[in-house]
Amino acid sequence: MKKPDLLNDSIKKLFYFYLSSSIIGMIIRSLHNFLDGIFVGNGVSEEALAAVNMTMPLIASFTSVALLFASGGATYVSIELGRGNKDKAQNYFIGSMITMLASVFIIQTLFFLFKDGIIAILGANDVLRPLVDEYGTVMMAFAPMMALNIALSIFVRNDGNPKLVMQSNVLGAIINATLNALFIFGFGLGLFGAALGTGLAQFVTAGILVLHFTKKTGYLHISFKSFKYSLINMGKAMQVGLPSWIGEIAFGIVWLIMNRVIMDIKGEIGVSAFSITFYVCNFGYAVMYGVAQAIQPIISFNFGAHRYDRVKEAFRLGLFDAFKIGGFFMFISIIFAYPIVKLFGADSEELISLAVSTNRYIAFTYLFVAYNAITSTFFQSIGDGKTSLIIQVLRGFLLTLFFILILPKFLGFLGIMLAYPLSEITGSILSAFLMKTKQKVIKGIM
Repeated sequence: MKKPDLLNDSIKKLFYFYLSSSIIGMIIRSLHNFLDGIFVGNGVSEEALAAVNMTMPLIASFTSVALLFASGGATYVSIELGRGNKDKAQNYFIGSMITMLASVFIIQTLFFLFKDGIIAILGANDVLRPLVDEYGTVMMAFAPMMALNIALSIFVRNDGNPKLVMQSNVLGAIINATLNALFIFGFGLGLFGAALGTGLAQFVTAGILVLHFTKKTGYLHISFKSFKYSLINMGKAMQVGLPSWIGEIAFGIVWLIMNRVIMDIKGEIGVSAFSITFYVCNFGYAVMYGVAQAIQPIISFNFGAHRYDRVKEAFRLGLFDAFKIGGFFMFISIIFAYPIVKLFGADSEELISLAVSTNRYIAFTYLFVAYNAITSTFFQSIGDGKTSLIIQVLRGFLLTLFFILILPKFLGFLGIMLAYPLSEITGSILSAFLMKTKQKVIKGIM
C-alpha cells in the first residue's frame, strides 16, 4: 500500500496499514526499554533498577510536554487536512514544534538550577540518591532530543508515513541496545552508560524522522515561508492535547508518591520489584497504545470530512484488536511471571517473590487499559479534549492516587499492588458511561 487515501480506502485496509507500522514500532521501542532493564539489573545492581524507577517522574516532565503539543497539534493537522486546508495544517505543525521545544528547554533549565532539591523530592535515600543523580542528569541533558522524537513520530504518522516511524524506532532501538551493552558491560560505565546510550540513540531516530519533511513526501514540511505563529491555534492544540499531558504528568506524580509509599513499607527492594514490573507492563501497554495511535489519524481525518460511518468502523476495529492484545499480555504476565522476573538478574528470594506478585496483580489491568486507551484516543481524535481529559484525570490520577494512599494503610504492600488494577477497572466504567452519554454530542457515531 502506497500513500494512504484516508477518505476512500477501506477502513480495514487503512487500519492495518497504520497498525502494522505502529505495533512493530511500539514492540521494538518497548523491547529496547525491556532490554535496558535487563542490562541494568544484570550489569549494574538491583539498587540501580530502583534508581531508574525513581527517575520516571523526571522523564514524564518533558515527555508530557511533547505529547501535549504533538498529539493536540497532530489532531488538528488531520482535521484540517480532512477539510482540505493544507496551509492551516502546516501552521499547526510548525507552531506546535516551536512551542514544544521552548517548553522543554525551560523544564531542562529548571532541573539543572534546582537539581539537588528535585532529587530529594523524588524520595531517594542515601543509597539511591547518587544513582538517581547519575541517571537523571544524563537523561535530562538529552531531554530536548527525546521530546523531539516523540513529537516528530506523531506528526510523521499523521502525515501518512507510519512506516518511517517504525523504521526510526527499529534502528534507534538497535543502536540504543548496542550502546547500552557496550557502555555497561564493555566499558563498565554503570547507570551513566545506560543513560548515555539512550541519549545518543535519539540522534539516529531524529535524523530518520526529519527525512520525511525534507523529502516532502507528505503534506507537511519544514518551512517558515508562510508560517504565522498563532496563540489561538496553540490554545486549541493544547486543549486537545491536554489529556495526553495530564496522563503523562499524572503518571509522574503518582509514580513519585507510590515510590515514597513503597520506601516506607518495603524500602529499596520494594521499589526494585516495581521497577521490574514497570519494564514488563510498559511493554504490553505500549503495544495497546500502538493500536490507539493507528486509529487516531483515520478517525480525525474522517471526522473532519464528516464521514461518521468510517469513524465508527475505525473505533470498533481498534477496540477489538486492543482487547485481543490485552488478553494475550495478561496471560503471558500471569503464567510466565517467574522466568520473566529472573531475566532482570534478581537474586534475592524476597525481591523475586515481590516482583512475581506485582507482575501478576498488574496483569489484570491489561484488558481495562485497552478499553481506556481506545476510548480516550477516540474523544481526543474528534477534538473533544474535555471528555478525554475527564477520563485521564479521574482514571490516571485521582483514582490511582486515592487507591495508593488509602489501600496500603489497611493492606500494606498488597494495597499498592491492587491500586492500579482497581483504578483501571473504575476508569473503564467511567469511560463506558461517557461513551453512552456523549452519543448525541457525537451525532450517533457509536
